[in-house]
Parts: sequence; C-alpha cells; structure tokens
Amino acid sequence: MQTCVFCKIAKGEVPDYRVWEDNDFIAFLDIKPVQSGHVLIIPRKHIEHVLDLPDGLYTGIFLVARFLAPKIGEVVDAKRVGLSVVGVDVPHAHLHLIPIHAAGDMNFDKAKASTPEVLREMQAKIRHELAPLSS
Repeated sequence: MQTCVFCKIAKGEVPDYRVWEDNDFIAFLDIKPVQSGHVLIIPRKHIEHVLDLPDGLYTGIFLVARFLAPKIGEVVDAKRVGLSVVGVDVPHAHLHLIPIHAAGDMNFDKAKASTPEVLREMQAKIRHELAPLSS
C-alpha cells in the first residue's frame, strides 16, 4: 500500500529508529511513545490487522515480542513490558511493546512526541542490549 507509513518504513523510504529486524519483521521505536522504550513490531508485508496475519506471521510477531521484551525491560528498568494490539491509527498490523510498572502505564493518552536525540539514544541502548544475541 503506497500511503501506508509502516510500508514506507519497511521499504526504507521513511526514517525510523529501528532496533531489530529479520526477513519478516521490523521493530522500531514509536516516535510518540507511551513510555520510554516503547517499540512497535510490524510485519514487512502489508496486512491491515494482527488478526488477519497468516498463522506463521501471527505466531512470529509474538515470538519476536517474547525475544525483545526482556531486553527492552532491562534497558529502561521496567517491571514488565506490556503488549497491546490497537490497530486504529495505522492500518498495518503492529504490536506495541510498552515498558510498564503498573497497568495504568499503558494509557495511550499519555503518549507524547519524542525528540530525535532521545530516540537515537534509546535506539542505541536497545541495540547494545541486543548485540550479544545477534552474534
């Protein structure tokens, strides 16, 4: 889909703060995070909603979340990393990984635009935490 911002991110047409990727998925920082370290996981292929993903990608997105969440939590010293599927703002399947200490920390009304400097710093921290696992 030509107007989908997540498709543009997947194709490298729009800058992003990517922390991890493989052949099927990309994980990058949300530019309007609910909490510091808020990451989105998207499939490279355009599919509108998580529930529409074929079985392999559906399972895959949650396996990626299980892999990334502990490392994100360590970087920001979170008690947990919550998962959320909203799918309203961008019609491309995506999963939110949001560091939390309590359920109320996942309130999307608290989301605020971040600065490129803050996002780059968080990107570097998460990538550093993941680097030993990539070898």
